[in-house]
Amino acid sequence: MQRLLDRLVARQRAKLLRIERETTDALEAAHARLVADMQREIGALEREIAAAQGAGETVNAMWLLRGGRLSGLLSSIRERVADYGATAERLVTRGQRAMASAGADAAGDALAEATDPIAERLAAAGLNPLAFDRVPVEALDALAGRMHMNGARLATLFDGFGAEAVSKARGLLYLATALGNNPTDIATLLSKALNISRNRAMAIARTEMMGAYRDATLATYRANQDVCTGWVWVAAAGACPICVDLDGSEHGLDEDFDGAHVNCRCTCTPLTRSYDDILADIA
Repeated sequence: MQRLLDRLVARQRAKLLRIERETTDALEAAHARLVADMQREIGALEREIAAAQGAGETVNAMWLLRGGRLSGLLSSIRERVADYGATAERLVTRGQRAMASAGADAAGDALAEATDPIAERLAAAGLNPLAFDRVPVEALDALAGRMHMNGARLATLFDGFGAEAVSKARGLLYLATALGNNPTDIATLLSKALNISRNRAMAIARTEMMGAYRDATLATYRANQDVCTGWVWVAAAGACPICVDLDGSEHGLDEDFDGAHVNCRCTCTPLTRSYDDILADIA
């Protein structure tokens, strides 16, 4: 039985990785467009700094503020990164919806695997096989667009992308000009500042999509309490020490997957009632 569940978990992970890769690839493409758009303005500032330094001007915070140089660039960064945040929210919400559906399917498959010997005995006795309740589509859709930990809108994680990028870019520009960095270094630093939104979007995507998957899995187990009594923590390959310690631990249906952390890929398999108890209810 355990070998069957192990194979099922392996198949689940392959499907999850495909869904995750589709989302992260789309996020990468959207971020590449953001960087390409901003490179034109960053390049223009780089050339202006080079010309000013070549003419003997002092390029500092006051120079940046004159003529709206800084405000114009920061306004563009805010707008473009905010747009990227909105795009990321849509992509992650779509990924959550796919993960929730996959979680419900995986939970049903796991329950079927765990009770397969009962199905054989029922078939031998000419009785109908066990049927498992699936969480309604509306309930699964409700998981999409939400943070799995506290139920808040996923948008709250992306809303601050523009302001965060502006704050980072402003600080880098002030520091770089104060240190007398050359124009190329300043342009490189500005490009790296845009990676903050990329890195955060990737972490949010992986964390919140897996959260939707686990929530849908547990919701399916809870919808089948006539068979399922709890769940078992299954640590992912390369899991952190805390998750490794939790691997194989048993939990009641009243427990959520609260130990999950950022980028956690752990999943769970069902605990079921004894075969004799289940068959006694059917007889």
